[in-house]
Amino acid sequence: LHPNFIDYPCMRENYGMTRLMTLCKYIYENSIELTGKKVLDAGSYLSYFAQNFSRMGANVTSVEFDSAKYEPACAINKMLRQDDVVMIENGIEELSPNNRYSITIMTAVLNWHLDSELGKKIINIINLVTEDYLIWESGYAIEREKQFILDNSSFKKYTRLQSTFGTGKLRELGVFSK
Repeated sequence: LHPNFIDYPCMRENYGMTRLMTLCKYIYENSIELTGKKVLDAGSYLSYFAQNFSRMGANVTSVEFDSAKYEPACAINKMLRQDDVVMIENGIEELSPNNRYSITIMTAVLNWHLDSELGKKIINIINLVTEDYLIWESGYAIEREKQFILDNSSFKKYTRLQSTFGTGKLRELGVFSK
């Protein structure tokens, strides 16, 4: 996304429909307006989705607890002139339930905490702050994770978008809606 890195290969998505392309197609086909909408990127890693949703007109908050990811994300946002992305260095479970977001993005986060108290806290806060859609990418236990979300939240519908392959594991990208 920056000219200084034009020759760097993509380490995750270098063929077919990327996750971002798939999400953009879903957003377009479902007439989801992003301009002015509040979007939460929960467990944002280096803030990739936050940066792109911000470019599409959303008001984005990016949450990352790991300072080894948070600090580079802030630097990348600055380099890409994405200063309007609100960065929060915190755990997802520490978010205020008073804030509301139309869309939450949570990719490969919940799988680390399935069936734990932290996992239940995370999905509870995601459920409280998300008004419409949860964009989700699984970890390694795809069906178990989907069921965990459905059992512990008010998300009623799930739409599978595509299989993905990241960090050596087959994953799934999809959208939960209320």
